[in-house]
Amino acid sequence: MSNPTEKGSTVHQSPITSHQSLPEPAWILDVQAATIACLFESSEKVFQLCEGEFNHCELCGERFPLWPINLWARHYVDAHLEIITLQQHQGVLALCTAGLTDAAKQFLSVQLVTRSSLRRRAYELGMTRFVDADGKFVEREPTRIIQ
Repeated sequence: MSNPTEKGSTVHQSPITSHQSLPEPAWILDVQAATIACLFESSEKVFQLCEGEFNHCELCGERFPLWPINLWARHYVDAHLEIITLQQHQGVLALCTAGLTDAAKQFLSVQLVTRSSLRRRAYELGMTRFVDADGKFVEREPTRIIQ
């Protein structure tokens, strides 16, 4: 029987569409293993990234595709207008605009941190870049000591 508190191997296998199998980087499953950023270049690329991912309304449970995010946001501010606070309304309202807005990119960045499935797909789509301590893109994964 294995110990659930022990970390497993840092290299995992992931299917690659080119039918080749490459080692999966540790940061796919361990968000602390490297600092990455995702290039949200176009709505089409973001659709590929988010395909099959869902978001649920926390107030009624209705399910929405993760992209486009404005479907969920519009539901939230319209369907629940009578019960949400002004702060909730204002916070989500920024996500009601269709397209790849700054607010949508910020929302997607949070999703990237919390969903290993998105990190994996972003990696497979070539959308990830490493970020150094100064917030600049670098070619190689920066060395990071996890405590």
